[in-house]
Amino acid sequence: RGCLNLYLQRIGVFKTMEMKVEQAGEQLWKATISWADPKLKKQVTQSQVGTQKKMITNQLSLQLCQYLFAEKAMQPYTPAAFKNAEDPLRAFEPIQLAIPNELCKRMRETVTWHGLNYFRGSAPPGVVPLIVPPQIPPYHSPYNFDSVAWQAPPVPHWDVWTGSECNRQRWVSEVTNGPDFMVNQARQQKQHSAGRAGRFQAIRRALPIWGQKEEIVRTVELNSVTVVVGDTGCGKTTQVPQYILDHYIDQGAAPQCNILVTQPRRVACLSNARRIAEERGEGVGQSIGYSVRFDGRLPRPYASICFMTVGVLMRKLVIVFDSVASLWLAGVVC
Repeated sequence: RGCLNLYLQRIGVFKTMEMKVEQAGEQLWKATISWADPKLKKQVTQSQVGTQKKMITNQLSLQLCQYLFAEKAMQPYTPAAFKNAEDPLRAFEPIQLAIPNELCKRMRETVTWHGLNYFRGSAPPGVVPLIVPPQIPPYHSPYNFDSVAWQAPPVPHWDVWTGSECNRQRWVSEVTNGPDFMVNQARQQKQHSAGRAGRFQAIRRALPIWGQKEEIVRTVELNSVTVVVGDTGCGKTTQVPQYILDHYIDQGAAPQCNILVTQPRRVACLSNARRIAEERGEGVGQSIGYSVRFDGRLPRPYASICFMTVGVLMRKLVIVFDSVASLWLAGVVC
């Protein structure tokens, strides 16, 4: 639509042209656009029908761009094609920014530290600045976080999901018996549930992310922050937490693994928790749980995955920070 609008501005009909969207039937919409094109010396009229307004307007714009290109009235899109004197944006003068020298120094240090190319002014021909090397080395922070522990060891009798000593009757005995008992319990439950989860193995193996399972787990172990990028439906949300959890259980480190997954909506928390629990052959509330506003089924205090909305997570963090601040102030008063 941007290319079409720019073309209409250049021929001087942008202000008189109007795209009309009208209802064409039950759950159907029709978008129509028409203008007298002085460049083609004829009336241009096109229409598109669909179920969504935004979709049909975008499709209509694309259809018109293809038509104008076929008529040789519109040039193919390239960044250089929009940087000529006819471009109305060229009329604006560049804005001069006053950046403090200290900030410029820190920006240059950051670019250099990440191994990126830094150019003063425009880059040389054929060279694109800010190119990350294909093989990204493990991340090591240049700062020294003396007060931040990236990995917190498990605390005896502690329930990470409630932020207090474990008082949930179902899990008190397992937490009290120590780490070795929790490791055995996690392994036994995984083996016991494997039979019921067998019918999902073919589905999980068919997901695009299955081939990167070992690489993802290894990258998570070697780095404090890992970014996984993939198409919708490839298995980022439902599979990656399971890969990490199963790895810790198999390595005998079940008490050290509790995974929190945030979702923007409560429906996503519930549906993802139920789906993963079904894939693992168990019910929600064992190794898989969720916590949303006014509702929640928390998993066991060790070797578990919990889905939360961002609001619930922020509320828990506020409570934790308030508790830490209260203890610190009490220590100062004493």
